[in-house]
Amino acid sequence: MRASAGRALVAEALPVMGLATAGLAVVGLLVVLGQALAAAAVAPAPAGVLRLALGLSPVVLGIALPVGLLFGLVAAARSWREGGDWLALAASGGPARAAAGPVLVVGIVGGLAVALLSHGLEPLGRREAWRTLAVAAGDLRLQPGRPVVVGEALVLAGDVAGRELTDVRLAVGDAAVAARAGMLRGGGQVALEDGQARSLEVGGARPWTLDFARAELRLDVMAPRVELADRTDAELRALVARQEAEGRDATAARLALARRSALPLALPLLALLALPLGARGLNPGPATVATVLAWWAVLRVSDQLAPAWGPAAAAAAPIVALALGCGVAWGSWREGGLWPGRGPRGAP
Repeated sequence: MRASAGRALVAEALPVMGLATAGLAVVGLLVVLGQALAAAAVAPAPAGVLRLALGLSPVVLGIALPVGLLFGLVAAARSWREGGDWLALAASGGPARAAAGPVLVVGIVGGLAVALLSHGLEPLGRREAWRTLAVAAGDLRLQPGRPVVVGEALVLAGDVAGRELTDVRLAVGDAAVAARAGMLRGGGQVALEDGQARSLEVGGARPWTLDFARAELRLDVMAPRVELADRTDAELRALVARQEAEGRDATAARLALARRSALPLALPLLALLALPLGARGLNPGPATVATVLAWWAVLRVSDQLAPAWGPAAAAAAPIVALALGCGVAWGSWREGGLWPGRGPRGAP
């Protein structure tokens, strides 16, 4: 009876969990995809946009899955409260804590999935996303009469035939360039013919003019980014070893590596916390948002304290805070599944 009660609760939570995770993932992917395209020097072709979306998907899913899991379990626990299931479980001699076993299994499975994302797919996806944007910027494509911003340069061509340009205009810094013809090359290079470069009057500087028969310019396209979040676990360990061998501070790299295990380890606790939150009758939306914001606040504070505490303690701080919150919630939850002074809907 006790085990079947836990399985029934999980079965009720899974559809809500899946819908919430999918909805958050779609919305989150649209947001981060829009931000990446807005910051890109040159928007990639449709195939490049698809690769960019695939690369960013593990990043978004790694956030959506824990939030969806929490939302689904809180919603199911609240539904049990309103339907009197917790009271029925208590009347049959089964404490509310009997449902913890299957819920804990769900949290562990979710933690393993998030660990796969954070330790494997996410850094690889991030790198592929930035590589896609860099390739699009290096393989510059222009449309007739449509200006394009590449780095700090504004490029405009009157006519475009493949890579051949006619009536080219560029503005870079405090200089403007006009050329009769041009040719696009890889790596953001532009070859110009029969043109003139002149300074723009900025800050009273002395103007100048330069005529040329042929000139080659390299536009400042975006280079592939390799930040801490983009590195694999092996690369982060190698970076830590190299920085420490050179006598440099490796706290940031160590913290980035430890953070990849923080959320997976916390997910079983998050799943357990959902039961008393829902059993108290809290709305799943506000309860989920409040829990996520509290986790984020502790995370940011511990990041600032990492130099003093050390990377391991800073990474463990959110897990400890979550464990304390979970202990308080379960400690104040009565055996019958109800909270002091509160009963199921319709009960006195």
